[in-house]
Amino acid sequence: MAEIETLDIPVDEVVQYLKMKEIFFKATQEVFQRKLAATAARNVGITVTDEELQEGADIFRAANHLFTVGDTERWMKRIGITMESFESYIQTSLLVEKFKDYMEQELDTQTFLSDNAVSERLRELKFQKWFDDRDKKG
Repeated sequence: MAEIETLDIPVDEVVQYLKMKEIFFKATQEVFQRKLAATAARNVGITVTDEELQEGADIFRAANHLFTVGDTERWMKRIGITMESFESYIQTSLLVEKFKDYMEQELDTQTFLSDNAVSERLRELKFQKWFDDRDKKG
């Protein structure tokens, strides 16, 4: 594979580009929501063990075709992140997922099902699943 030329691109130029493409706010909002949920998870006593962190990292690497240490190191260098940033991302992701599980147990599902839009979406999902299952049976 041909070597890609490396350019120094200032971060503010990247931010301006993202703003012009109108994706900066969405990305910022997603990061904010992840951090807020991770903090809420910690506040209710949710933690991530070293084993869960390792498993989460392994799953992420496999999903992104990073099968060797070298693959992972090259990928991190290419996108400009450190191992600490990578681990922080995985830990936050795990905390968010655990917090969703916690919320699912804590909140009354019926409250959400009483919302017409949610009920209609669930209805459509069930209908689509029926088609998918029908297609699988041949």
